[in-house]
Amino acid sequence: AELPEDFLDLVTRSLRLQALVRRMDDEIYGSGAMVDMQPMARRPNPVSDQISLLNTAFARG
Repeated sequence: AELPEDFLDLVTRSLRLQALVRRMDDEIYGSGAMVDMQPMARRPNPVSDQISLLNTAFARG
């Protein structure tokens, strides 16, 4: 039972993309970043923190 060629191509491309994203994560966050990552809702967001500080400083928020 051979799988369709289009499906195999899709799997190959998705695995390549996954490897690329993992490499980029390692470059940005360091090795083991996926293991150490907190859930999205609990992870600190430095950009949001800066926006909050700017809003406070300029009384916009």
